[in-house]
Amino acid sequence: PPPKLIMPRRPLASLMAWVVVIAIGTHPLAVSPASTAAVPAITLLKAAEVINASSPGSAGNLHGYEGGTVVYSQGRFHLFTSEMAGNPYAVAMRLGLWSVAADRVFDAVAWRRDGSLYTSSGNFNGSDPRAALWAPMPSYSMQAGGRWHLHYVSYNCAPNNASGWFNNFNGQIWHAVSATPGPDGIGGPYFNDTVVLHPAPGLSQPWEGLQGTDSISPPFALPNGTLASFYGSCHTEVPRPQPYATARWNVGLALLPNGLGTSFVRAPFGAINPVPLNSGALGYAENPVVTYSATRRLYLAVFDNLRGQAAGFGLAASADGIAWNGTLSTALGSVRTPLGLLFTDKDERNALIFYTHASHNYENVHVASVVVGD
Repeated sequence: PPPKLIMPRRPLASLMAWVVVIAIGTHPLAVSPASTAAVPAITLLKAAEVINASSPGSAGNLHGYEGGTVVYSQGRFHLFTSEMAGNPYAVAMRLGLWSVAADRVFDAVAWRRDGSLYTSSGNFNGSDPRAALWAPMPSYSMQAGGRWHLHYVSYNCAPNNASGWFNNFNGQIWHAVSATPGPDGIGGPYFNDTVVLHPAPGLSQPWEGLQGTDSISPPFALPNGTLASFYGSCHTEVPRPQPYATARWNVGLALLPNGLGTSFVRAPFGAINPVPLNSGALGYAENPVVTYSATRRLYLAVFDNLRGQAAGFGLAASADGIAWNGTLSTALGSVRTPLGLLFTDKDERNALIFYTHASHNYENVHVASVVVGD
């Protein structure tokens, strides 16, 4: 039978603790006092490549898979992922949906492609804000009878030149909602697409650069119930300002004070943003995906450790969702992009980590069974 699964990113209202109020515009953010949480050890049990260039659903995908996440619903794991379908590389994109029965997660033959959620325009003259589409991140809301929501990233695209990296620039975060209510609406179609986070004078912070808002995590609930997400950016222009000329690809927190489906509000620069996930150092962190462990009262984030991809992936922990302590986990070996950590038992000791790994110039999807320590 399928393993009993505990859904990640569940509401945290029962974990209310003492709070400190930080004013963000007119919206107060209640957070626990800053703390440094210990990062649990990860022990690998087994791992397998489950989607590659030979998979039937990979037809028409020239370069492979990168970014997105995995959720569990109705007995199946659902992979929302960026498919680098054509050329120009990282511009001609599809946002694809794959799934597999929970009890066959390691069986490559059982994985099926359920369809395309979006296809980018592939425009390469810089004029189209939806030239490239990346990083589909689903979440389910119980409000209004229950409905799937989706956040994803769009870019303008143009050839690189001496003034910067324009292959993906001016990133914006979009929100859409499934037209089909209830859990069955996971495959969409998604509609009412609206920009909810974007670069702009007076809004962008000093660590945000030409790449724009380049990633978004599925929203997670802070101890007071406020929804938050990690978002990312990078100074890909030339010249690059210090200290971000060397400490590139940073992440910060953005809030949804008015709930899912509304615009994000950036957390304060300096007091919170950017969030140093790599052992307290700035830079080289991308695409965090957060899971909450109720048994530990601990937030866990897997992320791209861009300096350590040859050896592993980034793993960070937080007691309050605001102050994070991160490190490089080498449990899985080389990892391009972690897609999420999902617990598979009520004690939250056993988990699956989904991730991508490049082989022969193609990024494949892998799954690993792991034990999460204290």
